[in-house]
Amino acid sequence: MSTLRQIKFAKPKFLYMIKDGYWYKIGYSAIDPLKRMDILQCGNPRRLVMYAHKLLKETVFVEKLLHTEILKDKERFREWFCLSDEDARIVAEYIDDCSKL
Repeated sequence: MSTLRQIKFAKPKFLYMIKDGYWYKIGYSAIDPLKRMDILQCGNPRRLVMYAHKLLKETVFVEKLLHTEILKDKERFREWFCLSDEDARIVAEYIDDCSKL
């Protein structure tokens, strides 16, 4: 199935950005992002904070674009990225702007 077709028929999901004080997790979830953060908190000794989230139809595509293109040169561990404050702000704005497409 083509990417455009997948987006057209995709069920909206939440794209989120969670901060743990140093690292940022960028991911998506079908459940409320605050509930997802609570699940992640169980395995993380640092306090997690929701930095940005948006309900999007094209969530999987946008997350993949962030991981593989926009943030490809940033230090990372799986879905966790080491971002400067400025980089984090730019990503949060990007997530917010995606809902306006």
